[in-house]
Amino acid sequence: MADYFTPTVVQPFIAATDLTSLELLILCAAFGSEPANEAIYFYAEDAINEMPILSVDALQEALDQSPPETAAARLVREHLADEQAGPDIDLDLTGAITWATLFQDIVRRSNTIDHVVVTSSFTCSKMRPDGFGGAVVLITAERVLGKGTDTVLDELLAEAGLGSADAVAQGVEGGQ
Repeated sequence: MADYFTPTVVQPFIAATDLTSLELLILCAAFGSEPANEAIYFYAEDAINEMPILSVDALQEALDQSPPETAAARLVREHLADEQAGPDIDLDLTGAITWATLFQDIVRRSNTIDHVVVTSSFTCSKMRPDGFGGAVVLITAERVLGKGTDTVLDELLAEAGLGSADAVAQGVEGGQ
């Protein structure tokens, strides 16, 4: 069986003063983190945890200390309103509000950064053709943009007049 990994780094480091208590709590649960002077370095060694489990008490305390209009506050209020909530909540970061949305809120408020870049590599414990590649996400106050290596390869193949990566792999559309 093959194990797939998505090591990820977030740049630049985020000033601690740019983060609300709630954003810090959530992002530290979704990513690994290390202090870097007056900032926080976010990364993921294996993969971003897009379903972190957090205690209701910790979430409520951080929510009480954070501005109510942030994406993080909206996400947590939505989860806390769920009548099924127990002592812990599986905080879903794959819906309308994602980790990218949280970074976008931070960029919007920040006086120190105008963008965040999240770079991931796709690796595999076995040499599988679908187990390698990467992606980059650029997060600004206005937009979240991303491309993976498959997209870049398709663009390069089209530029070379060779069709798409799928077509080349299948030996069609100029890929023969």
